[in-house]
Amino acid sequence: MAQPGERVWIRHASEVWEPAVVDAVDGLSVQVHAVGGARELTFKDTATLEDGVKRRNEGDIATVDDLVRLPFLHEPAILHVLRSRARAGLIYTNVGAILLAVNPFKRLTSLYDKDAVETQRTAGALRAADPESAAQPPPHCFAVADQAYRQMRSALTGRKPADQAILISGESGAGKTETTKFVMRYLAGLSLQGGSLQGLEARVLQTNPVLEGFGNARTLRNDNSSRFGKWISLDFDDRGRLARAGLRTYLLEKVRLVRQTEGERGFHVFYEALASRQLKNWPSSESESVCVSGSSRGVDGRDDGVLDADSFEERVRALTTLGLDQDGINKAFSTLAAVLHLGAVRFVKEHKGATQDSGSSVDPSTKHRLNQASEALKVDPTALETALCRRNVTTAGESLELHLPPDAAARSRDALLKAIYGALFDDLVRSCNRALQADVPTSASIGLLDIFGFEVFATNSFEQLLINYTNERLQAHFNNFVFENEQRLYASEGLEWDAVDFPDNTQVLALIEGSKKSLTPSKTRQTLPSVQQQAAIGLLATIDDECLLVAGRADAETSDAVTDDLDERSARILGERLKKTFINEARYACDAKQERGALFSVHHYAGPVEYSVRGFVAKNMDTLAPDASKLLATSSFANAFDTSSATSLSPERKWGSGRRVTGRRASSLATTTVAQRFRTSLGALLVEIRATCPHFIRCLKPNDANVPDVLEAPRLVQDRI
Repeated sequence: MAQPGERVWIRHASEVWEPAVVDAVDGLSVQVHAVGGARELTFKDTATLEDGVKRRNEGDIATVDDLVRLPFLHEPAILHVLRSRARAGLIYTNVGAILLAVNPFKRLTSLYDKDAVETQRTAGALRAADPESAAQPPPHCFAVADQAYRQMRSALTGRKPADQAILISGESGAGKTETTKFVMRYLAGLSLQGGSLQGLEARVLQTNPVLEGFGNARTLRNDNSSRFGKWISLDFDDRGRLARAGLRTYLLEKVRLVRQTEGERGFHVFYEALASRQLKNWPSSESESVCVSGSSRGVDGRDDGVLDADSFEERVRALTTLGLDQDGINKAFSTLAAVLHLGAVRFVKEHKGATQDSGSSVDPSTKHRLNQASEALKVDPTALETALCRRNVTTAGESLELHLPPDAAARSRDALLKAIYGALFDDLVRSCNRALQADVPTSASIGLLDIFGFEVFATNSFEQLLINYTNERLQAHFNNFVFENEQRLYASEGLEWDAVDFPDNTQVLALIEGSKKSLTPSKTRQTLPSVQQQAAIGLLATIDDECLLVAGRADAETSDAVTDDLDERSARILGERLKKTFINEARYACDAKQERGALFSVHHYAGPVEYSVRGFVAKNMDTLAPDASKLLATSSFANAFDTSSATSLSPERKWGSGRRVTGRRASSLATTTVAQRFRTSLGALLVEIRATCPHFIRCLKPNDANVPDVLEAPRLVQDRI
């Protein structure tokens, strides 16, 4: 407890903490004077007093490059050190084995130039030769990369696991993508042991502009936000030279193709190609296609000064470096043009006779768009229009042709363009991997994880649930490695230690992915399983099961399953089911107002997030109509790209008859949902990470305006420093 005369931190309404000096202490009452003058603080108990008054550290805080050296390590101390170091131009700070990186929102060329690389390389070599007496290098992402590389090299001759992993985390706009590129460049250069980047090392770095162009977008928080997750494996031979590499991507945000929030943009490559005006059959206007028309932020609509035409040239150079010839590049951009044209196709109501259902047809004013998309895909435009405006279904052994209304035809168009773009993105990843592979022996690897940070928006949907689930899994791994391993080490050595109350998130993981045990243990023994024990399949499995029910209702009503899901009735049914199943779980919440709005909340490790269930099932099914799927299989697109990722998601192959099934077949169907595929790939990634020696870089966003030299305490607290 603070004593009179001591310098302390006290709570502040806007700045979170402010400095003060204790004048007197009388039980639970503390008199202090701060910038605003003298005041008396009264607390209800000792715990709240200790939480509201923190002792200040003395000395030149900016020189402290490792927070564990502070006599008092708490939230205000961390904020003070980060702010002091940022003012001095020092954006990196260690917290033991973890590196904190504050996004400077400006170019710091000298921090990453040849001299900086050589400084870290020399320090790393000295430390490897004499770890006891060599000076510790200053905090830097290069230092983390160097340590991972040196540990990999030394482990090759010992018994420790040689594989390393560098896990780069942080919310959107915190600088994860740029940090990943710096680490990749350092490792690529380190393996050459001097000299210029060429060959494989150059190709590894050129994967960044390709994937950024097709997978990144401007958001409200970040001008170059990665809308997918990425795992990069750099494989080295027994001499520490880079021998080959590989990429895996996760959860591309395809919904951005058909919906952009005002102030945001679609994927960079659309605007860059429009700005270049060099491509055949590309529209001269950007305002018509759903891929780019959702926001007023068009060509050159980024705030970071990057020009789209310049970026386009960079993408093309990168594709060339990765081995694509001009024909391959033309096919990729021709497919991109098809997506853009398809997004501009509109539909109008088509009136039939008294005995026929009303349907839709392509609006005559956008017929030329349909023709241009058909030309790019090498399919018959009439067949394409039929695939979008009609749906063949089989019910009770009878084949029926449904005439879709304009809104359903538009959803069919959206599903088709998302399938095409997703397959194009997957093919570009395969092209990158072909350029990085080599049939050579390797001895160890360093994996880099650049994955989406925790997300909370005004409206959070299925994508945010999966993204935040990913962060829960990574947080659990972090907890286990950093906190639990440290405690086990102290116990094994017989040292005294105080148990650390780390943020255990096992309950929320059980809520999302299910558990064999009750999510919230019952206080009394029961002979029969409780409702929660029976229902502990988790949110994701419950949503998967609802996909089967939606498909069954669609089959019974001879209507489109996706249309059914977008109906208010379907959202209400799913919301009610989730509430009935999980309402007694501590991490789940759904009050009466939320229930009426088809909303629910999950209390994540980073705080509560409210989700809207509208669209959950449609996004989880990710269906492509059989007619559209068959059309793609006969197009030039099928020859140019692997369309299996697009055509395998048709309702025919994915959901069978659409009726509720159980047992082995139900399990088989469940694995085809987006949630199950994502959970499987995430599980495989975590298995790979657990087999490595991990290194952690936590990127921090200092302000929401994305401006340099401004560090806002509330923003960092929200970022859970």
